[in-house]
Amino acid sequence: MDNYVCKWGIVGSGGVVEEFLSSLKYSERQIARGIFSTNATGAKILAQEHQLEFFSSIEELVESSKVDAIYIASPNSQHFQDAKKALAAKKNVLIEKPCCTNSDQVLELLDIARGQEVLVAENLWICHLPGIGELLKQIEEGDLGEIKSVDINVGFDLLGRRLSMSKYQLFMRRIFLKFWPRVILNPLIPHGISALDRNNFFEPIPHLSKSKMQGSLMDFGIYGLSIIQLITSNPILIDVKSRTINEIDVWTTARIKDGHTTLNFSCSLFFPEQNFIRVRGTKGSLTLPNVFEPTKLIKKPLGEPNGIIEFPPVGPRFVSLLNDFEMALKNHVEKNLISRDILATYRLLDSIKKEINCE
Repeated sequence: MDNYVCKWGIVGSGGVVEEFLSSLKYSERQIARGIFSTNATGAKILAQEHQLEFFSSIEELVESSKVDAIYIASPNSQHFQDAKKALAAKKNVLIEKPCCTNSDQVLELLDIARGQEVLVAENLWICHLPGIGELLKQIEEGDLGEIKSVDINVGFDLLGRRLSMSKYQLFMRRIFLKFWPRVILNPLIPHGISALDRNNFFEPIPHLSKSKMQGSLMDFGIYGLSIIQLITSNPILIDVKSRTINEIDVWTTARIKDGHTTLNFSCSLFFPEQNFIRVRGTKGSLTLPNVFEPTKLIKKPLGEPNGIIEFPPVGPRFVSLLNDFEMALKNHVEKNLISRDILATYRLLDSIKKEINCE
């Protein structure tokens, strides 16, 4: 096993695949060998750029002896079926988030993986970053005392970015979204605003689709829910608020309890989120700004000077996760790569989706 090199086959050809390939360059024991995608043109371009073998079908790829691990980066709605095919071929599998639609599918994948004696994991790369690790360490050491509240905020201003707004327009749009929820900056009028029906918000970005398992919960909320599983032991959903447009949940907030701890969770597709985690205890607080690219953890003990713990750059986003995947294979780890219960995460997701009629 000391000389083992993990040979990856890739399913998909989107931007996330480029990120995956860039991250592989930081490992001496992992290499990409083949690729398949329903977008054959895109897959062939990647194959040529990265010296990969192009496969004409997913079945051909997963059955190939040239690969022993499969990275699933197909559209969200295909993740479950594609993962089943890879596991059935006794391949180790890394699935882009969300790995499944619901907890029943997660349970089925876990059962197949155990039966085949292979590893299945979800690409929740932020849970492998040094910032999250340090946050959990500080909580476990008890320096905060009893944890009273946790705020987790994740999201992306997808509409503003997709419309290629200028920095001025994005700033003004954030102001109006905050104070006048039914008014947004019209990108066609550089210094003006336009009142628009929110049901039309997604006309400029038709790639979003409920049938493709897209929305604030599946695209971003799953990150926050996974972090909740890292912090809590028995999270119970108390209440949920959400806004859906064209059957897509565009923002969702939830209040969750775990004993005496209250967790406030929010995710969004078009509100400008701050992307942070804040943990408050009886002896102080911790704040991790910019969850997706954390460079520091702010520690505020009660009655003492504030402290800052800084983190070095980690390179491409998936490097830490791929290192953990490699260690899991080396040590024959028959579980998820991080200390969380993936099944519990998706059961919590199920309960939120049921409350907002987004199953």
